Amino acid sequence: MFYRTSVGEEFKVSDFSDEEKRQFNWLIDEYQSAKSWVSFQQYTSQKIIEAAKIKYGEKWINSPLYKIQLDLVGNVGIRQSELGGELSDMVVDTENL
Repeated sequence: MFYRTSVGEEFKVSDFSDEEKRQFNWLIDEYQSAKSWVSFQQYTSQKIIEAAKIKYGEKWINSPLYKIQLDLVGNVGIRQSELGGELSDMVVDTENL
């Protein structure tokens, strides 16, 4: 399973650690119930950034989960007509392509 962002970055979710998979699933659950991109950003960013800093140190901004979280923030805004643009592909099952 892959996650594809609106800018075309792909992350192989099946290669994530168990903790990263748990955080990914948490992000997707929160995304599905999010009513505003601002509240979603505020609620999810600290947890994801803290985890990214633990794993990646000073290069935390390159964390796949951080990039996915940012993509989901944009998707919430687009879905709620708060932001312009097109939704990203998000989760892609490449076995069925």
